[in-house]
Amino acid sequence: MSQSMTLQPGPGPAVDHPIVLFDLGNILVHLHNVDRFWPDQIPEPGTRIYAERWGQSQAVRRLETGLITDLTEFYHEAREEMGITIDLSAFHDEYIRIIGEPFDLTRPILETLYSRFSLQLLSNTSSFHWDHCNQTLDLGRYFDQIFVSYELGFMKPDPEAFRRALAMIGQDPETIYYFDDRPENIESAAKFGVNAFLSWGGERLLNQLRHLNFIQ
Repeated sequence: MSQSMTLQPGPGPAVDHPIVLFDLGNILVHLHNVDRFWPDQIPEPGTRIYAERWGQSQAVRRLETGLITDLTEFYHEAREEMGITIDLSAFHDEYIRIIGEPFDLTRPILETLYSRFSLQLLSNTSSFHWDHCNQTLDLGRYFDQIFVSYELGFMKPDPEAFRRALAMIGQDPETIYYFDDRPENIESAAKFGVNAFLSWGGERLLNQLRHLNFIQ
């Protein structure tokens, strides 16, 4: 299916004013692996793979909760903590490239839903990655509200991230339909009464939206 395909909005679930709440990475845009920060290397036997180092990094957490606001500062902290080997001159571009292009179906889905439903976003991300998604990829225009971890000060699956986002949404959680690629985030959202769905960008997301009558 191409980005020019035409979809039709459906009536939506049988609730008043349903909200579609999306995660960002692997739901709307492809995520690329972080091995790029250790070029031409493989982890030493007995050490964590690079994706695990990144996922458990305190420097990444500090960046994505707004405690670090400068990429050079982040680079030095990440290098000290995780032993990344890429040099600073190449780091900025490689960091931005973690965010890939939108899935082929992302824009048709968003265009279709935007015409009838309130779309909102809840993502663990940095200001640098969100600026790229918003300005370069032009995704921000589809959303009525955007909740990003660097502004919330908390990252999913921390319940406080959901608590703050839901307070700002200000609707019954049962009217919210949330799509994320991480089981732990789905579990955390569901504890608040949100309709939470484990998903992936493209056909899987489209089929779920069809099943829920958001798209015909």
